[in-house]
Parts: sequence; C-alpha cells; structure tokens
Amino acid sequence: MQLNKTLIEVDEVLRKFIEELKKEGLYCCINIVIVSDHGMTEIKQSVVIKDYLDVTGMYAIPGTIGHLFKHNSSKC
Repeated sequence: MQLNKTLIEVDEVLRKFIEELKKEGLYCCINIVIVSDHGMTEIKQSVVIKDYLDVTGMYAIPGTIGHLFKHNSSKC
C-alpha cells in the first residue's frame, strides 16, 4: 500500500518535471535517466559512460550523483 502511494507521488513529480522542461524548450534536447538506490551494497560492476556515449565536448562532475554537461551549452 505504501509502495503504491510512493510510486504515485514520484510519478506526479516526474510529470511536473517533464512539463516544465517542455515549457522551457529543453525537453527535446536532454535525456532523462531514472535510477534507483538499493541501499548500501557492494559494487560488483561499474559502467564507463564513454564506452556507451560519445562524450566529445562534454565534462563530468563526479560524486554520489554524477553530472554530465556539454561544454559551452545553452538551451538546445
């Protein structure tokens, strides 16, 4: 029951987020990746982004929440 309520709340937040991206003209030029945290667990495998994406002209800010930005970018 609590899980369903939480999923409904998350769904609403994502809907509003996407709505705002569309209003600002940003929805067409970004990728949204939704991940989940399963708690404190041993990491058995890592993924190197550049093995899957062309990161030319991009820079990353590492951390518990990683960020990947395009150099000298503005809206789309």
